[in-house]
Amino acid sequence: MQQYTCVGRWEVSGNELGLIKLISYCVIKLVRAFVFFCFLIKMKRLILLFLFCIPTVTLSAKDMVTIRLKIDAGRNYTEFYFASNLNGWNPSVGEYKFQKSTEGYELTIALPSTEIISYKITRGSWETVECTGTGGELPNRIIQTNKIKNDTLIVIEVNHWKDEFANIPKLSTKSINVNIISNEFPLTMLGKTRRVWVYLPSNYNKTKKRYPVLYMHDGQNLFDELTAPFGEWGVDECLDTMCKKLNFDVIVVGIDNGKDERLSEYSPYDFKVKPDEVNTWDVKGTGDLYLASLVSDLKPYIDSAYRTKSGVKSTHICGSSMGGLISLYAIMRYPEVFGTAGVFSPSFWTNMDSLKAEISRNKNEKWGGNVYMIAGELEGSRYTSNMTEISELIERKGKRGIKVSSISMGQHKESFWRSMFPDYLRWLSSYN
Repeated sequence: MQQYTCVGRWEVSGNELGLIKLISYCVIKLVRAFVFFCFLIKMKRLILLFLFCIPTVTLSAKDMVTIRLKIDAGRNYTEFYFASNLNGWNPSVGEYKFQKSTEGYELTIALPSTEIISYKITRGSWETVECTGTGGELPNRIIQTNKIKNDTLIVIEVNHWKDEFANIPKLSTKSINVNIISNEFPLTMLGKTRRVWVYLPSNYNKTKKRYPVLYMHDGQNLFDELTAPFGEWGVDECLDTMCKKLNFDVIVVGIDNGKDERLSEYSPYDFKVKPDEVNTWDVKGTGDLYLASLVSDLKPYIDSAYRTKSGVKSTHICGSSMGGLISLYAIMRYPEVFGTAGVFSPSFWTNMDSLKAEISRNKNEKWGGNVYMIAGELEGSRYTSNMTEISELIERKGKRGIKVSSISMGQHKESFWRSMFPDYLRWLSSYN
């Protein structure tokens, strides 16, 4: 006998009841799935919102760096400052003054977004900056922010200060092979005068042979500690030693920079950039006029006054930082004059767009692309990465004479360029 069950106002058989139960079960499952799905959608939005907020939370909780000074107890100094690229190299900013602690003097700063912190310790002025045990310039201290993952303590010792050597006379270090051609050599195209130095090989007065010539910028930093505010390259001492080993003699001509006009004279392009976290450089480039003066005024004089090999294969140009930029530009602009360029720590970052456009449109087949190019990893990626990008762009133009190196501990300092000058000479000797 078939049974019937009353469902609401309907009477159904047992088989129909089973079917209804199955349908009801499925509907309930579907409703639950739909509700769960809606829940997930809502949760997804919450999760996305949460993930979106995470970077903000992380960035707001920056890692802190504490710098602790160890000072000679015998000195009665009580005020110390942190001069760096974070404060425009101001030697006496109150915000960056060290505070007395039980362990010495301490300063705590939040890690900035900048890749490299370069700094020195002062007592309130550049006349009282830390220095070497002989009163010489110290390299910048460096903090690589990308290598700090947690709150960090850095302990440093400062044992000597520049004013402690103020009464010790600074002596000239240039060799007997270095002379000053003129303190006011006219650069007529530029409308300026500059001091010009010349280094003659040790055997210059013993032979009648002719020599290749290397033109170098920032002449005051090349030969003499007396005129080099940040230390000298030691070009003369290096040449006196290396030329005998390499059987390579070269005349070096150094042109002083224009101090406040240096940025302008060493750039062929206008630019406006921030060199640090505070300052802005707004520069009108006069590099074309500077180079035109070297080519039309200085080189003819050097070739007439000294026994030179005046051809392009024996005429070279070299510089660092902005001097590296103008050296690379020189062999593109005057490939019939300059055969190679030494490009140390080039400041390509001041106007990468103009430089890349310059290289891309350069169709001069005389440009050999013979470039020695280096930068230090402690200078930051705006030097190393831009150098790599420019070198690859040059190579894509079919220029194969480029030597490019990133040096692991290299800083933006004369001491770094001095250390690399022998390697540059070995490279340069292969072209003569």
